[in-house]
Amino acid sequence: MLDQLDLFLNIYAAIEFRPQIAGVLTVLVSVLVLCGSVWLLLVTNSGIRLGTLVSLAGFFGWLFIMGITWWIYGIGYAGSSPVWVTNDINRGDLGVSALPAAQELSSIENLDFTAFDLVATGGDEEATKEYNRTLNLVDSVDIDDVILADAVNAQFGNTLFENLSLEQQTQVQQRARELTLASLSDADRAQLEEDFNDFVADQTLRNETVTFSELAAVAPGLTDEANFGGIGDWRLVSSAGAGEAQAQASADVIEAGVFDSAAEFKFLDTYARGGKPKRASNGMWDRVTNKISTTINIRHPEHNTVVRLQQVKAQTPAPGEAPPRPVVDEAQPVVNVVMTRDLGNRRFPPALVTVGSLLIFLALCYLLHVRDVDATQRREAFEADPKGEAAKASV
Repeated sequence: MLDQLDLFLNIYAAIEFRPQIAGVLTVLVSVLVLCGSVWLLLVTNSGIRLGTLVSLAGFFGWLFIMGITWWIYGIGYAGSSPVWVTNDINRGDLGVSALPAAQELSSIENLDFTAFDLVATGGDEEATKEYNRTLNLVDSVDIDDVILADAVNAQFGNTLFENLSLEQQTQVQQRARELTLASLSDADRAQLEEDFNDFVADQTLRNETVTFSELAAVAPGLTDEANFGGIGDWRLVSSAGAGEAQAQASADVIEAGVFDSAAEFKFLDTYARGGKPKRASNGMWDRVTNKISTTINIRHPEHNTVVRLQQVKAQTPAPGEAPPRPVVDEAQPVVNVVMTRDLGNRRFPPALVTVGSLLIFLALCYLLHVRDVDATQRREAFEADPKGEAAKASV
């Protein structure tokens, strides 16, 4: 008795320690209780054969409906999700890439302009607002105005100050100027000027080191008009649209030992080619036609991408301050991660479940139909000859 109790306690402890075992048992018990109770009711009222056929037909009919939902949304018993598979990690020269199509991108190594040059000469309002706003900041802004803005923000907060009327804002600024500038020591003023100059230098570095992909996220029209040379059917991908590819590239270069951590490099640009065609605009007609054309296109064109990254200079952050902005080391080669899109088979297992459940459901329904026809024929024969005279005469 004690041995049996000890065995039970060990089994119970194993189940408690392994949550997946408890989960499997929970599902099994739920299926047995729910489906088993329905089967038991059908069997006790219709007989074991008919009850079993009806319960199985109902189960596979429900599984067919559930499979349709899984198939449409790619959920439930789903297969593998689409991923980027790295074909080649190239250092410095795409002309010798293992993917022949990637060799067409070798011309981007010799571009005679930068993304910041496009900002400075393109005249795009959004690009200028985002990446060209501090070019002449030191010459155009009075340090007293910076001190004044800092004092007003500390005293009232931006939200409260903006809600004041224009006359009230003027009074506040005049009073803040009188109190702040008069009481500000030379050392505090020098520190504020240094902080301001550091801010301007940081923003200028950010602007001048902007990549084409970062610029495409802000002003796609500007990068679309740029001439990147003979890159074939490759297209620039914005940093907003390259997140998954960059994450996979980061994991692969670290796994391959090219870098020890993501802090050692900076993403440059991302290029892609192939894949199903994108819609020309967000208009209703383009949405409809693109959806139809991509749906009926059973074959999936090859989809490649190249993520470019480069090692950054080692910088030691000052204690208590944010890490400095990464600066690429021009002496190091550009690392090109060449990848191909693996679309996976997310909807294939749900499709098998759906089709298989439908076939089993139809087979069970056919058996029920045959059984019903046979029962009807026997009933009609009995009603026509209740005493079995025909059977006796044949004998």
